[in-house]
Amino acid sequence: MSKPSKLELAERFGLSIPDTALAMGISGQRVLALAADGILDARKLGHKTIITVESIRRCVDALPKANIRVPSIVARFAALDAPQPAPPKPRRPGRPSNAELGARRAANANEADDAPEAA
Repeated sequence: MSKPSKLELAERFGLSIPDTALAMGISGQRVLALAADGILDARKLGHKTIITVESIRRCVDALPKANIRVPSIVARFAALDAPQPAPPKPRRPGRPSNAELGARRAANANEADDAPEAA
């Protein structure tokens, strides 16, 4: 007996939660939330939850169109020619940088480790 082939989405009546998440490109938790809100039609077969393919299609068709703007090549090259931001202002005199403070703390810790312990 041969192994049954997986049905295509168009041939199926319902999908499991993980299959619905995979088909929609979202998480299983989001699928459950959409089912709880009544957006997806969830049915129970024993312990298994099945989401109807019709409700998945309705949900996706009801989503708004994405407004995706890709910068043009001209804009990318213009950004390369744009003036670079000014370098950061130097620190005030007498204030050590974080790196200097870290080095000082490490040196002080090493000196404390090297000191003989009082008896």
